[in-house]
Amino acid sequence: MKRILLSFLSLVLCVFLLTGCSDKPFIVFNSEPITPESQYQYTFPVSKRIYYAVVMPKGFKDKVIKIQVFKKDETSDFWGYSYVTNRTVELQHDKFYRDYMVLHQTGRYAMQVFYLSNLHKPLMVADFWVR
Repeated sequence: MKRILLSFLSLVLCVFLLTGCSDKPFIVFNSEPITPESQYQYTFPVSKRIYYAVVMPKGFKDKVIKIQVFKKDETSDFWGYSYVTNRTVELQHDKFYRDYMVLHQTGRYAMQVFYLSNLHKPLMVADFWVR
């Protein structure tokens, strides 16, 4: 009986450790204000609000982050890019930041988030499209 119980507990522990929740930071987008029940999307119409949330499951270590959005030039041989917005924001919550933006040109865009104390390494990067 002890072997069966020990085997079962070992199996449960392995499953728990190997399939645990991800603690990686991420960015999500939606055409409606983001809630925990939201379905996320990555393609948006021109000149409409694009809601986004920057999520850090373990919590942000700094109170200020920099959010950059740039447009990727897919027609260029070297994938040039141009900055659309560059914002520095003070966080009101420990684990997330929510806001929206409006983009007026079609194309492929990328958002990257940095700690203000380390602008060389992004915390997270996400792509989305405006069509």
